[in-house]
Amino acid sequence: MDWVGSRFDGWSVTYQERYLVPDVWRHYMESPRGAAISNRLHDAGQMRRALLRIGELERAEPHCLIHGDTHLGNLYIEANGTPGFFDAQVARASWHLEVSYHMTCALDIADRRQWERPLLVHYLEALKSHGIAAPTFDKAWLSYRRSLAYGLFIFVINEIRFQTEAINTAYTARFGAACLEHDTMALLPR
Repeated sequence: MDWVGSRFDGWSVTYQERYLVPDVWRHYMESPRGAAISNRLHDAGQMRRALLRIGELERAEPHCLIHGDTHLGNLYIEANGTPGFFDAQVARASWHLEVSYHMTCALDIADRRQWERPLLVHYLEALKSHGIAAPTFDKAWLSYRRSLAYGLFIFVINEIRFQTEAINTAYTARFGAACLEHDTMALLPR
């Protein structure tokens, strides 16, 4: 699967950098989504360091193929109740990048606070039931909390040709709240 790109190498890093340019970043911080998060999360340098650190940590972990954009707008339900996702942006990444992204997008702030731990336990148990060597809860919890910075970045810079400002703002607020509650940036020192 070497032909499948990573979220933290090559084209993805180039994509990230174009939004971390001071004028571009400032544009997003002055938008409704920037107003929806704490000023403590407005620093482009801090975000760049967090993304670089996630990439470093991820290179040392097992990878899987991820969908890459599992927000609710890409979810569909078959007539028989089977869920699925479209608009795949397949990449190689650690499991927690997709899990933290989906859970934080799918759950409002109060529900995430109540359900993220039980859902993570359920996910780890499902891995084990399929014969996959799952990490311990403590290791998974740390990885989950670190990965939140990536989701925050994606919705801070998501262009309105992909999602409306209202959706970008709602998801940015969800990720911003999660990052503050979990002290995500402090978990990604450089």
